[in-house]
Amino acid sequence: MMYVDPLMDPVLMMFPRENDKQLNARLRHYYTFNPIVHSVIDLHASYALSDFELRCEDDSIEQYYNDIKERLDLLTMMINLNRDFWLLGNAYMYGDWDETNCEWIKFNQFPAENVEVSRSYIGGSAVYFLKPDNSVKKVLQSSSAIDQAVAKTIPAEFRNAIISGQPYQLANERLIHFANRPAQYALEGESILKSCLKDL
Repeated sequence: MMYVDPLMDPVLMMFPRENDKQLNARLRHYYTFNPIVHSVIDLHASYALSDFELRCEDDSIEQYYNDIKERLDLLTMMINLNRDFWLLGNAYMYGDWDETNCEWIKFNQFPAENVEVSRSYIGGSAVYFLKPDNSVKKVLQSSSAIDQAVAKTIPAEFRNAIISGQPYQLANERLIHFANRPAQYALEGESILKSCLKDL
């Protein structure tokens, strides 16, 4: 009898399963150019979500939190988080916290391939690192007026790590990791598109 090993599939052997950057680039390609994939991902990302308002007996509290909701554009943030969740299997949002006013200023969405997750399945919570990015490093070291203007928008906490080429540890209390994990012990989520890669 001849056993056909599924791991030796010639189509899947050429697919970069272990390289998150290349894998996500291909998944984004299917999202951009395949109308069925695009429609299904967008449907999953936005279905059952709608705008909302806080209701409270205290009008000042109600107004305050509804203003924050509008300023942070929470509905769009949730849809963007959902889109990466369904398309890539992982979505990351990192919050900027204002120590003076004790409130969130904004949330930045990180590309899933730029975040490294480490944890032992025996241990507790995961540790997250923002990977060094050479394209951002070039912007920080550039003398171009455009690049310098862009560099000013990068939070100071990241700059030294980016220039040194070292991973930057993210604060767990400021990070939202929305993951389509196949099991509790899994470090990261899996894209639902991986099950139909051969068909695509």
